[in-house]
Amino acid sequence: MTRWFNPSSLHFSSSSWNHSPFRTKKHGPSSRHRQVQHYRFLYELARGSTCIVYLALDIKSKKLYAIKEMNKTRLQRQLCVDWLQARHPKQQEQRQTDGSKRRRIDAEPPALTHCTESDLLQSLDHPHLVEWIDYFEDAHNMYLVTEWVNGTVLVDLHHHEAKPVAASQWHSIFTQLVALLDYLHTKDIIHGDIKPDNILLTKDYQIKLIDFGSAHAKDGPQRHHTPAFSPPDSPSASRPATGDIWSLGMTLYCMVYGKLPYSPTAPIHQQIATLTTIPHDNTAVDPRLCHLIDQMLTLSASDRITLDQIKQHPWFLDGACAASPIP
Repeated sequence: MTRWFNPSSLHFSSSSWNHSPFRTKKHGPSSRHRQVQHYRFLYELARGSTCIVYLALDIKSKKLYAIKEMNKTRLQRQLCVDWLQARHPKQQEQRQTDGSKRRRIDAEPPALTHCTESDLLQSLDHPHLVEWIDYFEDAHNMYLVTEWVNGTVLVDLHHHEAKPVAASQWHSIFTQLVALLDYLHTKDIIHGDIKPDNILLTKDYQIKLIDFGSAHAKDGPQRHHTPAFSPPDSPSASRPATGDIWSLGMTLYCMVYGKLPYSPTAPIHQQIATLTTIPHDNTAVDPRLCHLIDQMLTLSASDRITLDQIKQHPWFLDGACAASPIP
């Protein structure tokens, strides 16, 4: 989805920028375009706890790319947190419920030696994954260059008037997501952060999965993830993919209803732990689809539906009737 680009056309009028799909309160075109190597940073697309994503122009090829600038200090700090949580998961669960502090641990956390996200993405090739382009680093940051996808997030849950995806597209988009997850799991890779923010939707309703910052090997340690889309239990060694299934179920729920099944303001893990019944507010939604969502959001990982079972589910198989109109 990389676009050819004419530098002379880069002009941002107030009107065009106000209607840009990338505009937010904090993000916007930079008055002074910073350049790193042969990439000129045009403006900020997104921001996370350890990184900033920019739209950038390759001044050699005149193409647009997305560049993820990752701060090494913050990445090392996050790596230590992930390491502690992996060593003491029960203590982490207790801390989430009663606010207790961790005990002191006399051991050395791993050092940040390379960019796992770049290594994983470079080894993969799928039409619904962003394409790896380049990687480099300097003293303070790591830079991951990928194709720029001209699209919008699947569901903008940060907007006060978030809207669900059109019912006619539910089955098509979900089928693409299942095929992509099946590919990743076949490669023994867990994405670890499936959510609407990490899924870009093009004008022709094709998806692109982005952000492999939480991805890891099936037999490797878990990494940081988004609490609102994380399962209430830790995936077992025998079924490491159950976390991705839960996140996929939450994403499907957001596609259908345009919101999460619980309040985003209250403590998330406490709500998930007591979420015995998934609320289905719209009676026009196909009961088979509601059943599939319920099976994906089963609290117990051992009882949660698998990808192979999803592909045999009646709603998944019956594509012609899968999209139920919502009045």
